[in-house]
Amino acid sequence: MPLSFLASTAVAIRARLRARRPTRESIVIAGALALVFGACYLAAFFIRSELLLRGADANTIVQTIGWVVACKLAIFYVRGICHKPVRAIRFEDLSSLVRATTTALLVFVAVNFYFPKVFPDWVQIP
Repeated sequence: MPLSFLASTAVAIRARLRARRPTRESIVIAGALALVFGACYLAAFFIRSELLLRGADANTIVQTIGWVVACKLAIFYVRGICHKPVRAIRFEDLSSLVRATTTALLVFVAVNFYFPKVFPDWVQIP
């Protein structure tokens, strides 16, 4: 019994990894999402500072935008957002987008809460 459970688990893990294998379409969607994430991050700074970009904000953007975009892209990729065909987007896909966004938000909240305590020179993600 335990051996068959391990074998079925291994088969399920292989099937899940095979479904997450990068394809041409998933790489293009990931690139488009990276552009959207970067643009939204910059737009959030501009809106927050009343459309004026100060030097301190520019320094924070340069230090954090790469980490934010990479982290969100990894979360969206692992959650399977990049592997759904764009031509067949349905209303049910909204729940997976909300889940991936919530996961990214919780990761950023945890990073902002715990990392400054462990690494004093850590620049917080606004």
